[in-house]
Amino acid sequence: KLLLDSNVEVNALSVVNDYSVQFPEEIYESHKLLGLNYMQFIPCLKNDGNDNELTTSFSISPKKYGEFLCKLFDLWQADFVAGSPTTSIRYFDSVLYIYAGLHSSECTFQQYCGDYLVVEHNGDVFSCDFYVEPKWKLGNIMHDNLFDLLNSKRQNEFGRMKAMIPNICKQCKWLKFCRGGCMKDRLRVNSSEGMNYYCESYKMFFEYADIRLQKLTTQLMSLRTKSYK
Repeated sequence: KLLLDSNVEVNALSVVNDYSVQFPEEIYESHKLLGLNYMQFIPCLKNDGNDNELTTSFSISPKKYGEFLCKLFDLWQADFVAGSPTTSIRYFDSVLYIYAGLHSSECTFQQYCGDYLVVEHNGDVFSCDFYVEPKWKLGNIMHDNLFDLLNSKRQNEFGRMKAMIPNICKQCKWLKFCRGGCMKDRLRVNSSEGMNYYCESYKMFFEYADIRLQKLTTQLMSLRTKSYK
């Protein structure tokens, strides 16, 4: 609230679990009421401690997450004014960029990872905020050059892992959009070349929103062209 009152842009990062996934409209509207017009939603997925192939009870099922994305998309599009979005939901923003043939800054939609680093309170640097673990510790900013860490052999190895997808994914018509999804949803549930746990969710969303996304892209590109004239 203090940041918003001082006109500082705030991005609300919300983890959606097995309970909150039922309330996309309530969550979206409450964010707007608080003045949080920049939103990001991450599905809660955690492995069972006794079996890496099972998930905890509070993790979201692929079907529920797919339904959440579809409903959220409806709410987001309904708030468009003069053909432009009035709220920013990072996932949808990134999808629109890809539909328009532009580069998405979100790593989830890229073929390779590795453009981001996370720095802990003590200066330790890791490959990703989902991989703060010994294997992916790159160094420490107190004695290592950040540029060197970002371009290190280990970071490049981490980035290349995202491209390791099964053959069935390579045949999917949605691959150019999802790129296999976030690695954390693959590597923690299946083998390093396994399908994304939320593959069904993404297929559900793209099948549901594809035609509208194409139309929105055309509208936004037209508005963008007019703004340059």
